[in-house]
Amino acid sequence: MTLKTSLLLSGAPGSPYTRKMLAVLRYRHIPYRFFLSGHSVPKGLPAPKVALLPTFYLKEDGWMKRGAIPGEIRGLLKEVGRVYVPALRANAKALMGGAEQVDTEIDGKRWVQKPFPYQGKCLQWLREKHASLATVDRNAVDEILSGTGCEKLFEN
Repeated sequence: MTLKTSLLLSGAPGSPYTRKMLAVLRYRHIPYRFFLSGHSVPKGLPAPKVALLPTFYLKEDGWMKRGAIPGEIRGLLKEVGRVYVPALRANAKALMGGAEQVDTEIDGKRWVQKPFPYQGKCLQWLREKHASLATVDRNAVDEILSGTGCEKLFEN
């Protein structure tokens, strides 16, 4: 299944998060249009909450509905769930435990880094936003994320 319309993405080219998202989109052959935050984002799109972070603009106007998420989007979510979610969770555990380093396994390989407080805040914000959704919306998000690995973001 291919997308009929390219994903719209804005971000800062120097941001490691933006670079990761662009790399995954290229690797997975997912069509996209990239806009520099604050410079080339088309009128009518909402401003990102944090200009440095990658922001996807997902529309429910005929090419993506809640109950019909394209395979490419599920593939992207599975990639995030496979490699990024374990890093976020291990980082949070290290921060909460006062550890000197994060030491976990990602994609069958050992991953070691210093605890990164900003990643801890990102996970906290994701959990807060998820918890604040209306029940019907949270259930829809949970259904979309189910089986991708991303659902583990909201487990303790």
